[in-house]
Amino acid sequence: MRKLKSEFKKDEAMTLKMKVFFNNTLDEKDKKNFKFIGVYHYKNYEIFFDHIPENKKIVKHISIKEMSNKRIKQEDLKLIANHFIGDNYTVQYGLFDNNMASIWEEKGTIN
Repeated sequence: MRKLKSEFKKDEAMTLKMKVFFNNTLDEKDKKNFKFIGVYHYKNYEIFFDHIPENKKIVKHISIKEMSNKRIKQEDLKLIANHFIGDNYTVQYGLFDNNMASIWEEKGTIN
């Protein structure tokens, strides 16, 4: 498992840029529960990982983009989702292509 974890590389510069972007974009109410975790790279994928409020629940969320515009491989999608979210998730592919996907966790609550 440690070898797999080391294959996910956090992009600190891009993470900082995205944190600033969300801090400037979200209103104060949304900032309270939203938390941007980071930007990661795995193989040829760019992964954006955050926690978002949804219907009085906090859910883990990732967005995946295959950087060479190829279709996301199902085995990679499953591995990435399980690594960041666990095995209880929903997948939504991009509207016009299959090189992007959003994945949401299906559990958690706000206290």
